[in-house]
Amino acid sequence: MVVESIVQQSQEHAELSGLVESAVGSSLPVVSEFVGIVNLETREISLHQTHPDHTYEGQISENGRVMVLRRVAQSQLIYLVHEETLAHFV
Repeated sequence: MVVESIVQQSQEHAELSGLVESAVGSSLPVVSEFVGIVNLETREISLHQTHPDHTYEGQISENGRVMVLRRVAQSQLIYLVHEETLAHFV
């Protein structure tokens, strides 16, 4: 996931957009766009991926380095960790 732009809409909310790469099994990755809203006070985030059509909800960590997302209508969590932070654990 790559956030390409963040635009603050108010003191509480910002809109973001970018690209997400996904692959299932051994298939080639598919790159699609997403748009979303983040609550700047609670760090709650809602994203909509255009292809395939998925909606995700979650939260950004306090230090901004980890995002935990859950696809709406599924219970599986997705953890997105900032690359430099991940390097400290590997």
